[in-house]
Amino acid sequence: MNLFVPKKLPLLIINGASRLKLKRQAVPASQSENGVMNQQNSGGGQIPYIHELASSVRKQWKRVDYCESSLPDIAVEAFGAASLPDDLNLSKLLTWGITAEPLPVQGNNTGFGNPPICLHHDERFYIDAYVWRDSTTTIHDHGFNGAFCVLQGESLQTRFRFQADDHPTASLEFGDLHAADCEVLSRGDIRPIHSGSKLIHSVFHLMHPSVTLCIRSFQDSGVLTQREYHLPHTAHFSSGAWKNKRSPLGKRLAMIECGFGLRDSTVKQMTHELVAAGDWMETFQIVSMVATKSGIHEAEPLLEKIGQRHGGRAKRIESTLRETCRRQEVLGMRQLVRNQDQRFLIALLANLPDRQAILNQIRLRYPEAAPAEQIGRIYSGIAESLSGCVTAPIAKMHSLNALAIPHMLQGLPDNLVIARVMEEGRQNNMKFDQTTVEASVKSLPDANLLKPLFSEPLVKAA
Repeated sequence: MNLFVPKKLPLLIINGASRLKLKRQAVPASQSENGVMNQQNSGGGQIPYIHELASSVRKQWKRVDYCESSLPDIAVEAFGAASLPDDLNLSKLLTWGITAEPLPVQGNNTGFGNPPICLHHDERFYIDAYVWRDSTTTIHDHGFNGAFCVLQGESLQTRFRFQADDHPTASLEFGDLHAADCEVLSRGDIRPIHSGSKLIHSVFHLMHPSVTLCIRSFQDSGVLTQREYHLPHTAHFSSGAWKNKRSPLGKRLAMIECGFGLRDSTVKQMTHELVAAGDWMETFQIVSMVATKSGIHEAEPLLEKIGQRHGGRAKRIESTLRETCRRQEVLGMRQLVRNQDQRFLIALLANLPDRQAILNQIRLRYPEAAPAEQIGRIYSGIAESLSGCVTAPIAKMHSLNALAIPHMLQGLPDNLVIARVMEEGRQNNMKFDQTTVEASVKSLPDANLLKPLFSEPLVKAA
């Protein structure tokens, strides 16, 4: 069964017109002065809209004795009831933050947001604005409850499901991770955040910049910590000694990275010995770092060591690392392109597993266009954007590939694809050598960017 056919979900109507959105309100001139918002409010100059949100959440949450599981619904209701000023945007937030005295406690030191800006902070909850420029989120769940709302820009949210079946340690699990649904979120869209695995998602920001508001608790006492997930098989705690660059393990990882970067054979040998004898979390972090920083080829000898010691788990780690490296390459293209359509296709190719899932989303976003041809056009634009980047293999032969992709997505045999590309090339005054066309058509399904386009949906046995 294909999971990507648009469907209704509680508070999550995928790409539909009935999304839950914030109310919008024009701001009278009396409430703005020289582009700076009225700051006459509690909290040393709090933004009136944020003060309204905080007051509503505090009042409603107190009525249920600050029950953690009640906060998502309360935060969604507060966002929905408040009137979003038309002039509230990133520029106004930055103006407020630079001039406000004093600022609320700025407690977010997780690196989430670029930058994160705390707009309200009290003993029960806080309200952050997360600014997103060139970064995007990992696949993650949450150690807290709340809700988020898009203030500026547009983002593709992909939600995932994870079924764990192997627990090497309390902080590392293996299982099956797959995308459940995705949707485009724009200004005013509101979504709840439930702690733990009830919301596993990634958010790919299509516009530069994008801004998200978040009402959140500090920590759900029933959840140990937030986790990160890696397709297709792994989940682990997103905090720990290995994340702390000052801890012994964090420093050891940094030194191993340095040694591999310098191609130091002694460091490599010592790393092999560590992997052969280390605990599971240390082993996983070492091999992950080597794969993502130095390339999967450098991690292959380490994976052999893991296989000798742990058997089938090594295969799950290997498939996870290969997909992690592929996604890393794809997501890296995001920083090099600004076009919204191009970022949209990159987001789909990073997060969705197969051709049908991607085509479904293309149909929803471009209902007037033939999906396969639209993908070819966007691909050509991405390649043009990257044409000056010597490290981007997509830029090679992009005109040829842009012609070939639509025919290949229609399931035509290679010989017919080659014939059509040659003919269309002649019609457009493009001189293609047949040997080159044949090689390109053969290699495209294995290109890191395009692999999901040439993957068929998995059919589960009844």
